Amino acid sequence: MKTFMAKLTAGIVAAAAVIQATPPAQAYPDGPVRLLVGWPAGGPVDVVARLVQVELGQRLGVPVIVENRPGVSGMLATDVLLSQPPDGQTLLLCTHYETMNPVMYRSAKYKVSDLAGVSLLARYYLAMAVSGQSKFSSFKDVIAAAKADPGKLTYGTTGPGSSQDLLMRQLGDLTGTTMQSVPFRGAGPALTEVVAGRLDFFLSPTGPAVPLVESKQIKLLAVTSPSRLAVAGDVPTFSELGYPLNLYGWIGICTRNGVPATVIQQLNTAITTVANTQDYRAKIEATGQIAEASSAEELQNVLGQMSGEISGLVKKYGIRAE
Repeated sequence: MKTFMAKLTAGIVAAAAVIQATPPAQAYPDGPVRLLVGWPAGGPVDVVARLVQVELGQRLGVPVIVENRPGVSGMLATDVLLSQPPDGQTLLLCTHYETMNPVMYRSAKYKVSDLAGVSLLARYYLAMAVSGQSKFSSFKDVIAAAKADPGKLTYGTTGPGSSQDLLMRQLGDLTGTTMQSVPFRGAGPALTEVVAGRLDFFLSPTGPAVPLVESKQIKLLAVTSPSRLAVAGDVPTFSELGYPLNLYGWIGICTRNGVPATVIQQLNTAITTVANTQDYRAKIEATGQIAEASSAEELQNVLGQMSGEISGLVKKYGIRAE
């Protein structure tokens, strides 16, 4: 009996030692959370980060520090994210460019599967913008002019493989037209040329276009949304006009693959709570975008689906960015 009791006591002591030696699970978050933005401060993507920064920090109980790492269509910020431990302390304000870059750039160091979606924050569409003084008053006018004089009309893009580039290649196939592409470093410079009448049109994100519509500096002729957009006024969709062009842009929050599911769920709860407030929705809509919160699974599906679509278009048209 004594021998049994001695062994039992020794076993209990040994088990207690093991329990004491095992560190408790680390509470999340463990200090300030970094939110990487792959675009310049003050730009339309950065604005979304600033809109969620303070309240998200309050929900998480720690400061959220926005860190701009612009360059190579957001890839520099993505590379920083993937160099960090999979603990959820570093997040990325991700966009549809995260799905485009791995198939567009040979220099890309990541695959879309390296990213883990947390939640969507906003969605936006593109609109065909012409000068307020343009002779074109409808989308049909543009196509008629393109057919009458192939290669003469000019349109802006933000580079090979950009949303504008992909849409215009598809539009050319659908309408049998050829137009001249002019690259710009962003929507702002392209819209400046449209307003001045030096560029025939630009497929602009609705955000920067809406103020110019209100001041009558530009007109919108068609939008890529599935239904007409309140922010764009009474403008027909491409689908209404017989051309199923539905490409859209989105902004969300991602982290790297390998972050524990419990952490992603905690982040999702905090982010969607912020994104569903009336204040956030009103401020997002004031930028010409549509507020949108989602589950982590929904954003992961968007990443995968858009990656497949973009990959197919890039292969079809043989597009590469260097």
